Amino acid sequence: MIKKTVLFAVLLIAFSAEAQLNTDYYMGMGRAHLYAEKYNDAIESFNIVIKVKPEMSQPYFLRGFAKYKLMDYLGAEQDFNKALEYKPNLTEAYRHRGVVRINLKKYYLAMADFNEALKLNAIDEDFYIGRGFCKIRINQYEQAIDDFNKSLEITKKNKRAYFFRGVAKTFLEDTLGALADYKQALNLDPEYTDVYMNKGVLSSEWEKYDTAIINYNKKALVKKTNNHH
Repeated sequence: MIKKTVLFAVLLIAFSAEAQLNTDYYMGMGRAHLYAEKYNDAIESFNIVIKVKPEMSQPYFLRGFAKYKLMDYLGAEQDFNKALEYKPNLTEAYRHRGVVRINLKKYYLAMADFNEALKLNAIDEDFYIGRGFCKIRINQYEQAIDDFNKSLEITKKNKRAYFFRGVAKTFLEDTLGALADYKQALNLDPEYTDVYMNKGVLSSEWEKYDTAIINYNKKALVKKTNNHH
């Protein structure tokens, strides 16, 4: 009886060691597939890990990222839910679930995610930008500007903060303020095509059609140049 118990214990240790080895291997393969942008292959690797170790947060998070890249937003949201269930302080899961929920037009839930992310890391400017974007989508333009201001307090070199603050100012009919922000965004990235589009729209509203055409042409030229690269 004692011999059987010892033998069973040895087999159990060996099985556990093999399972650990396999999960490490498939986690590594999954990460390699993500790096190579082979998202379906990555998902298959993480599926194997989850089957063996269903209470690990990391494979759910990484599988969710792969699904996000494949535009399976519902599937990604479910995986990020699982990742946070097993590791509630996983900041990056809140970040990516917030982005996924924006794509699903779940703006209030996305804001809640960015709020949680900010509790864990209050100096990440992108969390303020994400939350500010959600506020634009639910017509809270002044509150959105507050978030973009907070983002720019952390770093003055975030083109998206200037761009989206310009968008919010446009909705508030602060056209000069919007143009100033768009200028700042272009100073940081002269190939920021969305800025040319928005400047073109503003020029059209002012009936400055020549200026609008110049901006639309710049957008098209930058896009064409980038496609050739």
